Amino acid sequence: MVKSLWLNLRFPKLALNIAQRGLSPAQAKITTIAIIEKQRIFQVSEHTELLGLQAGMSLSSAWALLPSLSTVEREPKREQRAMTYLANWAYQFTPSVSHGGDRNLLLEVGGSLRLFQGLEALLQQVADGLRNLGFCYELGLAHTPAAAELLPYHPSRSAEPQECIQALRAQPLATLTHNENFSKNLQKKLQRVGIATLGELFDLPKASIAQRFGKDFVLHLQQLCGHSPDLRPSLTPKPEFASELHFLTGLSTIDMIRLPLTQLLQELQEFLIQRQLACGNLRWRFFHYSQQASILDIDLSRPQQSWENFFKLSEIKLGQISLDSAVESVQLYTRQLSQARSENQGLFKELSDNQSQDASLLIDKLTSRLGAERLYKLQIHDENLPELQQKRVPAGSKCREQNSMIEHMNPQHTQIPLWLCEQAQALSLRNNKLQYQGELDIVSSAKRFDSHWWQQRQQRDYFIARHAHGAHYWVYFDYINQRWFLQGIYG
Repeated sequence: MVKSLWLNLRFPKLALNIAQRGLSPAQAKITTIAIIEKQRIFQVSEHTELLGLQAGMSLSSAWALLPSLSTVEREPKREQRAMTYLANWAYQFTPSVSHGGDRNLLLEVGGSLRLFQGLEALLQQVADGLRNLGFCYELGLAHTPAAAELLPYHPSRSAEPQECIQALRAQPLATLTHNENFSKNLQKKLQRVGIATLGELFDLPKASIAQRFGKDFVLHLQQLCGHSPDLRPSLTPKPEFASELHFLTGLSTIDMIRLPLTQLLQELQEFLIQRQLACGNLRWRFFHYSQQASILDIDLSRPQQSWENFFKLSEIKLGQISLDSAVESVQLYTRQLSQARSENQGLFKELSDNQSQDASLLIDKLTSRLGAERLYKLQIHDENLPELQQKRVPAGSKCREQNSMIEHMNPQHTQIPLWLCEQAQALSLRNNKLQYQGELDIVSSAKRFDSHWWQQRQQRDYFIARHAHGAHYWVYFDYINQRWFLQGIYG
């Protein structure tokens, strides 16, 4: 039986990390930045703290001490989005991911140790991933989720229940202020009765604790030790990807935007590979200092995972962004995700199936540059009227059952030219000769078309006409209107 093992990831500097993700590690070390809330300092960077600024200080006092201080207003909604993003990222390690307390994620990794070749290898992957994403964290490890929220990880301590309980007993209550079950108000009550550690609290009779502090608190103590079940609902990962980068000084040129595009697209590729998904659409949002937002949508003809392809298409569309105001933040979002299809790579490119992938990339490039309305293909429809037998569809869309439809079509219809006029063009007669940029000669026998009596009857005779320059046209005589028309052009 697999032993329960809970990993707690706490993000104490979440708001600060969100604001600094757009900075390089070297810039983050020397930049003086503070997160503010209600005109007070909420969080400060390590370098800023060394210069004398602390959380809780008024904004006016902070600026008096450090006039060059950069400030970012705290946005709880942005923090919620970041926690959702981190929860989706943590899903690669275990299917059991749940929210703990404030800015906490709990991962049940007992069943994943064999897959990741042990706890140390798993923790190393967690550390590398969060460092690349730009988030600092505090780690907890224990046999229960409640204990993992309280016990900091130490390599010399195992996660065996007895060792965890001994570590809990030695835990001073004064260090547990970040846990909502041990609020400052509760700690004051415990100190009044002479309790300083969790061990002293565990030794008290449960009945007296329940009478003084409530049954819910007793239940929490039992869940800490594993004496009562602690059922944490696992998060269901959303079928979407959303990530964003923020910049203190703003991005004023297209060249400056390319770097965050690369970073976000590489995050997307890692997400897709971990979840075995493919992406069919991208949406870029560029938020300017002028409170405006530029949006770029990129539709893909074939779902894929390659960030290089995503970047090539995004770069083509960057010219559509107006940089009258510098870009403050860049956001990448997609919901069009599907299961990735395994692809076989051939040893020789000429003998492999990669031509369809190259064609898809070419279609995507042309669509991004010209627009979807200017790049299309023709789809066959089962209709009698020739002008209704072809319909324009996006170049990247899939046309199903086209071959079987062609096989069952009337042989007369298979002689229809590939290129039909959107609307039949009236032709003039001069000296009993059809005129279309010169004289046309009829070179085929008539093909009678008599149909649509249930709507508006159409009586036509179709012919192939040849121009003096050698081009061939598809023309017909309309018996109802008593006129000649050009219907299509042969290739």
